Order: sequence, then C-alpha cells, then structure tokens
Amino acid sequence: MKNIKLIPIVIAAVIFTGLIFGGCARDVVGSSPGSLPSAPSSVSEYSPATTTPSSAGPYATEIVPMTTAECGRCHVSIYNSIKTEGTKHQLECAKCHEQFHIYRPGKVEYDQILPQCAGCHQEPHGKEIIKCYECHAEVHTPAKITAGPIINESCVKCHNKERKQLKANPSKHTELDCFFCHSEHRYIPECMGCHESHTKEMVEADCHTCHPAHMPLQITYSADAPQTECSFCHKKAYDDLQARNTKHTALTCAKCHPRHRQIPQCESCHGKPHKAAIHKAYSQCGECHDIAHSLPIAEEN
Repeated sequence: MKNIKLIPIVIAAVIFTGLIFGGCARDVVGSSPGSLPSAPSSVSEYSPATTTPSSAGPYATEIVPMTTAECGRCHVSIYNSIKTEGTKHQLECAKCHEQFHIYRPGKVEYDQILPQCAGCHQEPHGKEIIKCYECHAEVHTPAKITAGPIINESCVKCHNKERKQLKANPSKHTELDCFFCHSEHRYIPECMGCHESHTKEMVEADCHTCHPAHMPLQITYSADAPQTECSFCHKKAYDDLQARNTKHTALTCAKCHPRHRQIPQCESCHGKPHKAAIHKAYSQCGECHDIAHSLPIAEEN
C-alpha cells in the first residue's frame, strides 16, 4: 500500500525534471557539442537601455537669432507700443539690442548693455540738446513726449520761434508753462477750451484767423479777408456798412485797415474832394460825414 501512494509523487518529479532539461535543450539546438548558447539578438533583451545621439532629438534644430515676434512673447507691452506708436523705431529688436538677457546686478549693469541714442542719431537737435531722455523718456515710442515741468525748459530748445513770439508780444499766454496748453507733444488744444467765443456763430477755425496762439493780441488777417470775419467783433461797423450801401460797402476791411486798430485818414484815399472853402470851414471830414462806415450827411444847425 505504501508503494502505491508514492507513485503520483514519482510521476510529478519526472515531469518537472523533463521540463527543466527540455528548456536547456532548446537553447543548444543546432549548436555543436560543447558550444555555448548564442548571444541575445539585442542588447536590450538582457541589459538596461542606453541613449545614443539621434537626428530627431531635442538638440537637432539649428539655432538662429530670435525674431522680433519671439521677443514680443515676453515683452508684450513694449511690442504693442512699438506696433501702434513706434514710428521710425519700428525696427527689428536686434537692430538696437545687440546684447540682451545678460544683466547681472553688480557685474553687468543696464548702462553697459542698453543701446545709446548716439549710435544712430548724431545730434539731431544740435549740440545743446544731448539729453535725449529729457523729452524721449520712452525710447520705444520716441514721438510720444509727455509734457510736464521737467521738460518745460527743454521745449524752447526746439521751439525757439514760439518762445520769441511769446516774449516779444506779452499776453496772458506768456505767463503760462508750455504744458499748460500742450499736455502732450504736438497736441494742439482748442481755443474755446479756455476762451469764450465772441459770438455764438463762431467756430474754432475762426479763432486762428485773427489770433496767432503765441501772440494772441497781435490780430492778423489777410488782405482779402471777407467783412464777415471782422463782423464777429465789429458787428456795428458791419451793420452800418450793409445798411448804407456806399462805395465803402464793397471794400474789404483790410483795404482801409491793413493792420488791426489802424485808423486811416480820409485824405489818404480821397485827397481834398471839396472846394477849399469847405475844407477851411470843416477841418475834419467826420464833421459832415460822421464815420466812414455809414457816411451820413450831417444836417446844418
């Protein structure tokens, strides 16, 4: 009975031994007696993976200089400012910034790497104006000059003509700082922002017809300026001319008044049109003709 019980154990041992030796036999199939098993077909079958240079790797791309659009990905506000208001500074970034991203406090300072205006601009405003940043504080938008007390004195370095006009023709405008009217460079304010018009019919353009901004009390007008332009201030004279319809009505105001407030003598055009006795009796033309705009004939007392 004991031998019968051992039979299954023996059978299992035989099968297990056959499986082991059968696997070894497969490794040596086809090999000559005494030869070793063939090497694995790939290193990866038995050893850790190793990295080798490949044309498809992350460093395969040839490096080229950064484009302006690439700079704009980080410097968005500057990029947009140049895009909309950069004027002549709408250049490739590398045109001015030959070195960048090398700032190191205490070792490489900004003044060592930032481009200098003189590299492109050789004294564009003369030898006296050399501190570019006084006016062009934001170099990326050089034409956008924000006025203020700091640059008020700098204005006259370029706008000398206007300074001379203000000083030679004193007015309330002479007492003002430039930035009071010109809050930004090239900004021209409207006169009616401070001044009331002479009449409700006047528009902004009418102000400049007579009043140069930097010498407003020096009234100017062209020789062929129509009477209607003068009528804004001299309404009574205009109404008298239209009501009487004399030869004076057909003339321009500048014909008799080439300069503002100049009152001509009648004899400059008319000479002495009457007999000597009349001129002797009436030394002033206005004694009979009152004023030139209406020319009424005065009645004798």
